Amino acid sequence: IWDEFTEFFTNNSSVTSLQELAHATADMPFYLFLITHRAISQFTLIDDDTRRKLMERFHNCRLEMTPVTAYRLIGNVIEADPDLRDDWEVKRDSLWDRVDVAALHINILGETVKKEELKLLPPIHPFSAYLLATISSLYSSSQRTFFQFLKKKEIGSFQWFMANYPSDGWYWLTPDYLWQYFFEETKIEDIEGISDVLSHYNTAKEHLNQEQMRVFRVMMLLTALQRQTGGTHALLRPRQSVIKRMFIGTALHEHVEEIAEELRSKDIMLSVPAGDDCDFIIPRATI
Repeated sequence: IWDEFTEFFTNNSSVTSLQELAHATADMPFYLFLITHRAISQFTLIDDDTRRKLMERFHNCRLEMTPVTAYRLIGNVIEADPDLRDDWEVKRDSLWDRVDVAALHINILGETVKKEELKLLPPIHPFSAYLLATISSLYSSSQRTFFQFLKKKEIGSFQWFMANYPSDGWYWLTPDYLWQYFFEETKIEDIEGISDVLSHYNTAKEHLNQEQMRVFRVMMLLTALQRQTGGTHALLRPRQSVIKRMFIGTALHEHVEEIAEELRSKDIMLSVPAGDDCDFIIPRATI
């Protein structure tokens, strides 16, 4: 059993030796297990023909952290102080009333989830929980970073948020903090695919106020996740209606459209009509 085999595929285009080993198992009494944290399709050095040969010579078993599993893990981490539990439950119910509709949106546009599971997660926003589960399934290293997000006091993490909030009427760990934690400090692999996104963010962030930064970070987060999924998920698109949903239950929710227009007017983001909605993309040299 060879764990952490991801690096071999990341750095090698030739897999002749692996094919020879696979053939050898027909004549020699042994089994070979190769454990990677990414699917074969995600390795850029491996061409389609080699990928096909690998799939023919090895049995492929995919295991991933489903959103339901992620919600339960988060729910088990969040535990109220016994002396303050009654007060917290009253406060949590009050907070949840502001975001209750988010559970419906996730079920319609994202994954099936029980409202009772999401109600255990405040102050983590329902959409943050959904995106956190998504990140953990899309990026291999993030499955371990998922737990670090809950345990360590780094900027954007759960423990950091608990130490610094509520502040100025802000009660929710919204998706903009996920960008800060996972992408701003690049705790994920495959940054080559979003190097232009990271570069654009670092260039533009110096010119924005706090509210603009929140919306901009969510735009960048959804842009990165859209690229990783090929745009197949409705809730992983940098679309104005989606971005607005990410701030349900906060004072920013009703101002997302005007803030997005401010970013467009500054040429920080471009808007592309999409029916009654619009998508936001980062500016390119040629459109």
